[in-house]
Amino acid sequence: MNILHLRYAVEVASTGSINKAAENLYMNQPNLSRAIKELEENLGIAIFERTTRGMIVTREGEQFLEYARKILAQIDEVENIYKRERGEKQRFSASVPRASYIAEAFLALNKYIDKKEASEIFYQETNSMTTVSNIVNGICRLGIIRYASNYDSYFKRLLEEKNLSYELITEFGYVAAMSEKHELAKEKTVIMISHRLANAINSNNIFVINNGTVVENGTHTKLIEQSGYYAELFNKQQNLENFNKGGVSNE
Repeated sequence: MNILHLRYAVEVASTGSINKAAENLYMNQPNLSRAIKELEENLGIAIFERTTRGMIVTREGEQFLEYARKILAQIDEVENIYKRERGEKQRFSASVPRASYIAEAFLALNKYIDKKEASEIFYQETNSMTTVSNIVNGICRLGIIRYASNYDSYFKRLLEEKNLSYELITEFGYVAAMSEKHELAKEKTVIMISHRLANAINSNNIFVINNGTVVENGTHTKLIEQSGYYAELFNKQQNLENFNKGGVSNE
């Protein structure tokens, strides 16, 4: 449960309609219905009774909404107090993956910040799931996530469920660059860098890197038999891909 869930429930109670509440909240009806259902499941109560006349607040729901309205009023009051004290500021907040091209873009953005005006800037390098969480919980206003193409449907579904707007910035792949005189080029060795371990199953030798250090290497079969870091990552990725396809985890 988070602040957004409280606001959702209060708006549905005010309008008596999921459709009208979704319109007022600028979100689609299925996502709002799902959020209200998750809230009820977390609390273990039925906040609303679904009828042909609309959403009717239950007795337990009335008690919950009383607390919710008080909490939201206090939050609004605190925000207004500090907004008045701080005055107008230039604000920017973002959660992004660690990458030189994003850091360079952020430095370029700094040129457009008026140095004479007060500024409040929050910039965090983190993983995709933390970025989504930061946006949902209001810690950041902007998030950039990066993932392998086979996880596209998973992340798009996640963003839609969280009622987050998104757009594609760019697509790219990895390449190994070397001189044509390099020994690897002479031997026509193919180097593949991949976050999706299934791509490397047929490789002659797999090097597993963790925090910049090679922790394991060998064939796929050998690494799976060792039940080490590679095997753990591979199994997790397979379970996630099976979930995306509607399959069942082997764990």
